[in-house]
Amino acid sequence: LTRSGTTEKISLGTKYIRNGDDILIVTGSKAESDKRALMGQFNVRVKAGSDAGARIQSLLSQAKMTDVTADATADALDRYKKMRVIWQTDPKTASNLDAATASDAQIDTVLRSLGITQSRLDAIKVTKIQDGYWTLTDPENIALAKKHDVSYLYHQIFDSGDVTKVLKSGELMATSNRWGRGILNSGMSSSEDMRTGGGDSVFTRIVFKDQVGKDSPYSSHAVTLVLDPKILGRTDWYAYTGDKYGETNTSYMKNRFGTEEHFEELRRYYRGSNEVMFRKTIPLADSLIEVRVPKAKDRDAILDSLRQDGITQVNGHKIEDFIKLGGSTL
Repeated sequence: LTRSGTTEKISLGTKYIRNGDDILIVTGSKAESDKRALMGQFNVRVKAGSDAGARIQSLLSQAKMTDVTADATADALDRYKKMRVIWQTDPKTASNLDAATASDAQIDTVLRSLGITQSRLDAIKVTKIQDGYWTLTDPENIALAKKHDVSYLYHQIFDSGDVTKVLKSGELMATSNRWGRGILNSGMSSSEDMRTGGGDSVFTRIVFKDQVGKDSPYSSHAVTLVLDPKILGRTDWYAYTGDKYGETNTSYMKNRFGTEEHFEELRRYYRGSNEVMFRKTIPLADSLIEVRVPKAKDRDAILDSLRQDGITQVNGHKIEDFIKLGGSTL
């Protein structure tokens, strides 16, 4: 541990600024290579009190980060909306546009070349995903999913005990979210996902209508949460046709397919390792269609656990109908 004034450096290049008992912790530069899922994250800790807000602002001011609490201007939001739709539609072109320095004229020229109209931009709205996290939603993404016959997305859990925890919590959480809340259980490759950047997202896979009913390489021994394709309306997802641990490194991100190209590529045949990453969390209230459990004893255990907590319905359906026995096929 080295110290210089009020700024201290700890592992992974992390820094923190102390002011009495108050502290601001900022993930440092080494996260870019060692723990990409932590890039840009910071924590503010202050003792409770009526002046907590002012003390937080003081710490942010010392770190020159006061802009993070400011409301976005209409112009900034419009620019972000344009950059986001380019990022999903044409990743290679997006990688050549510097979000901070590209002129409005340059951005508008790219939008025209991609056929992105003002009416589409007007339809993109800011949507609250959970307390403290918002994203944009683009109805065109849902239309593209329907056009290309996306049937559903799914997320799998290999410990039936974790299924009840997820259903009771009402959300699927990214590894970084779980660990940040002190929930230290791991998924299939949590440590690697934290390194690559995928740990900041929830992993799902896409299934198309003509793939439904085919054998699944994993479903025979995992609980499958089936998700409505309308979640693809979110613009905070990115995807790969094979397993990349959710890589966020620029060399991977710029070479991924755009939204429609991705659907076209995956429709050719089912790829069990395809992955779609949604940032932070997927709330289940509006997206979970059903739960498939491969073993009767595990289904009974899940049902019993939910009943003990007085939960008899999930998303308006009786738990006995919603949590189904099955899992050998997509």
